[in-house]
Amino acid sequence: MSRGLQPAFRRRRERVVGSDGAPPADSLPDPSAGGAFDGPDNITVSPYGGLVVAEDGEGLQHLFGATESGRTYPIARNELNIDTEEEPEYSEFTGVVFSPDGRTLFASIQTPGIALAVTGPWRRGPRH
Repeated sequence: MSRGLQPAFRRRRERVVGSDGAPPADSLPDPSAGGAFDGPDNITVSPYGGLVVAEDGEGLQHLFGATESGRTYPIARNELNIDTEEEPEYSEFTGVVFSPDGRTLFASIQTPGIALAVTGPWRRGPRH
């Protein structure tokens, strides 16, 4: 059974659970596993500079950031398998937007319809 959504960084404070309601294992997977980012779909401007992009590509689906210089970095990876173990399918992230105060990033997983709130700490990265 899939472990569901995996946060990209251990320092995040939100409680993330999988489809079974259990927290993820202590050893978090590499959010960029499963290949390079592909199928950028939903894009929002970060209040801290750069962009946040939701994927609708092949395989595992990611939320990733892109700096003003073009460097990308992982935020989250969706491992929620909505099909079978033999033929896995992963639904896309959608609706990426920051709260008005810029402290919370909201995103959804299209199927089965899960809304997520990702809290920082967010900060402006160095300009290159």
